[in-house]
Amino acid sequence: MNNYQILSVTINGLNSPAKRNQILKKLAKQKMDTVCLQEVHVRAQDKRHLICPKLGKLFTAPANKHKKKGIAIYVKQDYWLQHKQIYKDQEERMFFIEINVNQKKMLLVTIYAPNTNQKDFYNRLHHKIIEFEYANVCIVGDYNAVPDKDKDYRTSKKKKKKKERRILPSSFNNIVRELNLKDVCRELNPNKKQYTFFSNPHHSWSRIDQIWMDPGLMENIERIEILPNLWADQNPIQIKWKGKRKIGRWTFNNTILRDKEYIEMIKKERIGSHNTYGIKKNKEKRQQQNIWREKLKDLEISRQKDPNNSNIKKEIDLVKHKINLNVQEDLAQKIKLAKQNYFENANKPGTWLAHKIKKEQEKRMVIALPDQEEKLCTQTQEKKKIAKEFFMKLYKQEEKPEESIDQYLNEKNLPKITDEEK
Repeated sequence: MNNYQILSVTINGLNSPAKRNQILKKLAKQKMDTVCLQEVHVRAQDKRHLICPKLGKLFTAPANKHKKKGIAIYVKQDYWLQHKQIYKDQEERMFFIEINVNQKKMLLVTIYAPNTNQKDFYNRLHHKIIEFEYANVCIVGDYNAVPDKDKDYRTSKKKKKKKERRILPSSFNNIVRELNLKDVCRELNPNKKQYTFFSNPHHSWSRIDQIWMDPGLMENIERIEILPNLWADQNPIQIKWKGKRKIGRWTFNNTILRDKEYIEMIKKERIGSHNTYGIKKNKEKRQQQNIWREKLKDLEISRQKDPNNSNIKKEIDLVKHKINLNVQEDLAQKIKLAKQNYFENANKPGTWLAHKIKKEQEKRMVIALPDQEEKLCTQTQEKKKIAKEFFMKLYKQEEKPEESIDQYLNEKNLPKITDEEK
């Protein structure tokens, strides 16, 4: 069971050695599994300065020659966290990484959106995400726009200009609609007003740093929070998934059903001991295999001394046949398991149909439920408990006095049955 944490933050430049060392040290103390930095301003020839083994493996979309833009991503090197680079654009504004956490694969997209031509930028982002055909997508970074001006923007000025803070364009809404993405902060905190960026010229706060993902990834989120801005240009966002223990698949070895000794054991001690028996038979089989191999070695030595002895040759052929039978039996079991795995996991319906089924399943997915204290719960076990308590209360039998039932029936003036009709 492993928890997984992502930290996303806009830095506004890491060219200064003092600032770079200070921020990288602070990030290392956060002990994140993945760190996504936007606006690093470090060119390709200087990216060696960003290497920090304590943070993990470095992926970069370096800044241009004017030291603008740029993305850096650090992924922790661990056995349970597999990752690989998928794509980075030439404008240094988007970076795609495949992350495999606890056997769940997702496309992690880090973006640093421009202030202008946002419609074109999000169109390109949309086409690239669709091109790679991932079932689970998580987009983090600086969007340079807010989803909702009422909830995600606040200014101290009395007179608001029409274009003080832009709203996410329709091209981004197309991504949200097609991939069924959710704004994690807003989903888990529907009425909370918290911001990530303060603009000095406009004296305004806005939530331009966001995390969007599909409901399949939101199922085991433990928390998401906007951290205090102590050392960065904008407030960092941290998200944490609660780990889930992997349940291994067990398959019954039906070859032991041909074993008479096993059948007798079932009759005496019932079916509950087949696991122990299977382990015992496998051990005996390995021991017998070793005995036959040793015997074959001795027979070959004997034949080298007496090449014309036909009895030794017959014994060698017999022992080889027994060894091959065991090998073939093991191979047959492995082929059966491979066929079963292919039947369960192969992409038979095709990508399009699988995508349709996934969207239908996500429509019925409950991301969070409020408990008795109106606190939103996202963990699967907590949601099951809340649903169980709700339906137990809903269908609880209430005892009503017979007088009220008789009074209700009399008020309805229903026709009465005579004694003869009874």
